[in-house]
Amino acid sequence: AELYARRLLSTSRRVRIYKEELQAAREEVEDYKSLVTQKQLVVAQLGNEGQQLEARIRELQNELHMAQMQQETALAEQRRMEGKQFEAQRRVEALKNTIDTIANESQ
Repeated sequence: AELYARRLLSTSRRVRIYKEELQAAREEVEDYKSLVTQKQLVVAQLGNEGQQLEARIRELQNELHMAQMQQETALAEQRRMEGKQFEAQRRVEALKNTIDTIANESQ
């Protein structure tokens, strides 16, 4: 009977210990479940931010492309104006030389 009582006590202790471990394991599962949920929210938020940044990058790339095209157009126009300025300056010099030649001949 004493042996039976010891076995019962031992079994009772083991069951109690396993129940405590089971409870701790269940709490750990809940903790991890909560952490996973938090991480899912973080991942989703970072995904949204990434998409927003990618959209903004596309907008900025489009703006950059437009600015580069405008710059190329303005540069081409500037070169045309410089050419016209050079030709006008040559005409001024030619006319001045002609006037000087005529003035020198009449003296």
